[in-house]
Amino acid sequence: MEGSQEPEKPLLKGGPEPGDPTHPFRPPGLEMMMGLGLFFSIAMVWMGIQFAVFMQHPYVKSALQEVSLDQVVESYRKNGDVISWSSLWYNSICSVFLLALVFLWKRKRASAFMGFAAPSWKRVAKIIGIFIGLIVVLEILARQWTVLQDPDIPEIIGSSTNMMMMILGIGIAAPVFEELAMRGLLLGSLRHVLDKHVSVAITACLFTLAHASQYDWQLLIVVLLPLSVLLGYARTETNSIWVPIALHIANNISTIFFTTA
Repeated sequence: MEGSQEPEKPLLKGGPEPGDPTHPFRPPGLEMMMGLGLFFSIAMVWMGIQFAVFMQHPYVKSALQEVSLDQVVESYRKNGDVISWSSLWYNSICSVFLLALVFLWKRKRASAFMGFAAPSWKRVAKIIGIFIGLIVVLEILARQWTVLQDPDIPEIIGSSTNMMMMILGIGIAAPVFEELAMRGLLLGSLRHVLDKHVSVAITACLFTLAHASQYDWQLLIVVLLPLSVLLGYARTETNSIWVPIALHIANNISTIFFTTA
């Protein structure tokens, strides 16, 4: 991959002017630790809001009047309508919460830190080509080995009665939050001190581990980990968060449509 391998120096690029009290100088190591603290705090908030929103779905609230909470969770954790509706709300809420905290932390440098700039289109074309090639290879492998297929996806999508909500909740809202958190806040925080390769590797491993309760280990290692590595390099090579967001959305929406086809 092209691009600088050295840690980014956000304090020097768009950093504080001498005597500017709104941008106190902090060493890169402290900036990284502050970013990691924000990341793990948001992860905890995300889990709490996820459960709270799930409990507010009309199906769940109605079922709780008749059966126990454990039975309700077991009954609706793979229900497409509940999952997509909940995903839209809790991922949207947490995306706004994350952005608000980052802008309070970074102030004028927040946009550059998160990668909200327009991407380098020459590098975007390269990344898209690699992405398509990887998806084709993974699809071939999944057809050969059923262990690389998620058995829950057909059940979740098949139980949905609202395809638009499925696209908004699982196809768009979930990738947006995950990329803002992983390839935005987490990777950006690591880049205060670490080079791009180490930052991408750590981010990819944490992203994969975050899905450990959902998928078998074979699927995590063969499918999710390579995709996460590619999304990380899509961020560092184009200097834009929009590229991994778009690729992640494309992957999720294509999965929805291929499963229903």
